[in-house]
Amino acid sequence: MRERQPLNYVYFGVLFLFLSVLHVYHVFLIENATGLERFFYSIYALGQCVIEVLILMVIGQFFGRISKLLSHIFIMATFLLFLAHLIDFPLVRIMGMSFWYATDMMLSENLGNFIELIYATHTPMIYWVVAAIAAVMIPFLGILFFRMAHKLSQKNPVYFSVSVVGVTLFTAVFFLSFFDIKVGKVAAPAQTAHFLEALPWKTTLFPPAFSQLEVGQLLKKPSEKDSLAYLKRVNLKGDKKPNIFLFITESLREDFLTPETAPALASFRENNIAFSQAFSASNATHQSWFSIFHSVYPFEWEKRPPKEWKSGSLPLQILKKAGYQVRIYSASRLQFYHMDERLFGNSFADSLLVFEGGENHENDSECIATLINDLSIYQEGNVFIVFLESTHFGYSWPKHESLVQAPNLNYLSLACSNHQIEGVKNRYRNAIHFIDGLFGEFLKKLQSIPGGEEAVVVFTGDHGEEFFEQHHLFHASNLSSMQIHVPLYFRLGAHKNNSRQIASHLDIFPTILDHVLGHPHFAAWFDGESILRPAKKNFAVATRYNGSRSPSEFLIHTGKEHLIARFHDEKTLEIISHRDEKDQPLDIHLDRIKSNFQRPLEMLFRH
Repeated sequence: MRERQPLNYVYFGVLFLFLSVLHVYHVFLIENATGLERFFYSIYALGQCVIEVLILMVIGQFFGRISKLLSHIFIMATFLLFLAHLIDFPLVRIMGMSFWYATDMMLSENLGNFIELIYATHTPMIYWVVAAIAAVMIPFLGILFFRMAHKLSQKNPVYFSVSVVGVTLFTAVFFLSFFDIKVGKVAAPAQTAHFLEALPWKTTLFPPAFSQLEVGQLLKKPSEKDSLAYLKRVNLKGDKKPNIFLFITESLREDFLTPETAPALASFRENNIAFSQAFSASNATHQSWFSIFHSVYPFEWEKRPPKEWKSGSLPLQILKKAGYQVRIYSASRLQFYHMDERLFGNSFADSLLVFEGGENHENDSECIATLINDLSIYQEGNVFIVFLESTHFGYSWPKHESLVQAPNLNYLSLACSNHQIEGVKNRYRNAIHFIDGLFGEFLKKLQSIPGGEEAVVVFTGDHGEEFFEQHHLFHASNLSSMQIHVPLYFRLGAHKNNSRQIASHLDIFPTILDHVLGHPHFAAWFDGESILRPAKKNFAVATRYNGSRSPSEFLIHTGKEHLIARFHDEKTLEIISHRDEKDQPLDIHLDRIKSNFQRPLEMLFRH
C-alpha cells in the first residue's frame, strides 16, 4: 500500500487567499457597476480561484510522487503563475491587456523594439535590470516559501485524498456552470469586457458568442514601385511654395485643451479650421504616425516594412518632387519601431534633429528653440515636422511653471485605487500648459517673419489619453473616445470655412497636398481625403494597439454612432460593440449594422 502524502495546505491556502483577494478587489474597483454585477463576478472570481488551486494541488501531488526534480520545477512554475496574476492586475487596470497577451506581444518583438518599449515607459533602466534579476531569483524563493509552508502544514497534517479533491473539484465546476447559466442571465451586463478582465481566466465557462459579419478582404493599395514610377513622370513644380509646419504632440486629448489650460491652442482652434469630431488613426503612437505620413489605415503596417518599402512616406515624396525640403525636429525617439525609416525612408530628409538626453520638457524646449531660430533661415519651400513629448504619461514640465498643484506619479497606487486620478489629471494639465506655451512662442515668431502669414500650420496629437473614464488609464488599452479623440487644427492661408464635422489623421497630408498643389493629386493612393473638397467618406477608422503587428481590433465612427470589431479571419469580422451618439451600447443586430455602416464597409473591403 502506497504511503499517504501530506498536503501542503498552507502553501495552497495562501495562494488561494492571495488570488481571491486580488481578483475580487479588482471586481470592486470597477466603477458604475451594480451590486448584482459585483456579486456575480466576485463569486465567479472565487470559483475560478478554487478550481485553479485544486488543479494545481492535484498536479503537484502527482509530480511529487514521480520525481523530486519535477516537484521543484512544478513549485517554481506555480510561484511564477501566481506572480503572473499579480503582474496581470496593474497591466489590465492600466493597459487593458492580460499578462499572457502582453507576454505574447513581447515575444513577437525583436530586441531593438523591446528596448525602445522599455525607454517609452520612462522608467530608469536600472529598475528594469533589478526587475530582471528579481525574476530569475523569485522561482527559487518560491521553493523556499513552499518548504516553510510544508513545515507549518506538518504540525497538523492533512493527507491528500484523490476522492475528496476530485469531488470538491467536480462540485466547484458544477456550481460555477450552474451559477453561470442561471444567475448570469440576470446579473451579467451586456458589456462584459471590463468585468471579464478582472477574472483569473479572463472569460466565463460559457462566454457569449460574438456575432460575425462577412465583409470580404481589405482593399489593396498601389505598390511602392508603381507609385514611384508614376510620380517620376509627373511635373509638380510650382512658383510659390509656402512653408508647411506639422506639429505632432504625444498623448493629446481634445477636451483638455481649454482656454485656461491651453490659451494659445484654444485661440488657434477658434481662428482656424477645426472639427467637432477629429480621430486619431490609432490609440498608439507608432501606428498613428504611420497613418499620418502614409495616409493609409494602420492595417497596411506590416505590408510596408522599412526593409521592403524603402521610400518612406509617399506624401513627403510628392512634396519633395514639388521642390520642398523636409526638415525634422523631434523630441521623440524615432528609433521606436524604426519609425525614422518607416516615415522618412533611407535618406530623403534634408535635416533630422533629435533632441534627447534631458527631461521631456527640456527636450521639447530645445526642439522649439531650434525651430524658431531656423525660421529666419528657411523662409519658403520647407516642410517642418515637429514631434513633442512632454505630454507622454509621466507628464513633464518645469515645476516652477506649474498651472495647478500636482503630485508625483505612483503607478502601483494608481492600479490599486481610483482616488488619486485628479492629481494625475493635474500633471497632464501642467504638461499641456507647457506645450501650449511653446506653441504660442512659435506662432508669435512665425507672424514676424516673411511668409509667415501664408505658412501652412497643422497641429494634432498622436492619440488621446484616458483617466479611468472607461476603466483604463493612459492609452493603447481600448478604443474609448478619450483615447482616440484628438485636436486636429489646420491653418491654410485664406481658407477658414469648414463644413465637415468629422476628420482624421489620414486627412492631413491629402489636405496639405491639395492646398499647396491646387489639386487633390494622387487621391487613389490614400485612405484620407482633402478637407477642402466635398466629403466622400464621412466616417473615420481608428485601430487598437497590437504591438509590432498590424492591428486586429478597430473602430468605425460615422459621427453619430460607432462600431468596434476585430478580424476573425481575413474576410470575417467579430462584432464587439455597437454604440449610439451618446456612447450608449446598442443591441447587436447584423442587419442594422450592415445598413448603418454600409458606406464604410464598402469603402474598406472588397466584396
